[in-house]
Amino acid sequence: MTRLTLFCCIALGAGSLAVGFIFNGSIFLGGLSLVLGAVWAYAQQHDWDWLSLAWLGLAVFAGVCGIMLEANVGWMLSGVTFSLLAWDLAEFQKRLGLVYVKSDAASMEKRHISRLGILVAATAGFFLLTIFIQLKVGLALVIFLAFVLALGLVQLYFRFISNL
Repeated sequence: MTRLTLFCCIALGAGSLAVGFIFNGSIFLGGLSLVLGAVWAYAQQHDWDWLSLAWLGLAVFAGVCGIMLEANVGWMLSGVTFSLLAWDLAEFQKRLGLVYVKSDAASMEKRHISRLGILVAATAGFFLLTIFIQLKVGLALVIFLAFVLALGLVQLYFRFISNL
């Protein structure tokens, strides 16, 4: 279940960034986002774990660049959020391999994905606001939201570590 969710998040992250760039008129950056997403999916297929952190950094950089180029904040935030979720799932999948009692792994997986679902729902709500209401958001608010998102994932990580 984690692996399927991981690949869906990679596709949604790269796709959201690409759509945001393409709607802004930057077809080259949109295509580059799709290519890098495909490379990341290929790397996850072949267990190149180091690439997930590199892609997360590139996704955040692309999101900030997209906002600076005045692309829709919703698409950029969605792309960064799904990339962050994909990175988290890649790390979680690596930690699941270290679980001693395999019967507990399925329940840990369900709890982790349900917690991430709350994050996805909040991001989807914000995304819909920016797309349909044409809400204009400043860079400071986006940085604040990214900080809150990162803080939530750090808390989730430490809660997971304390459950081991």
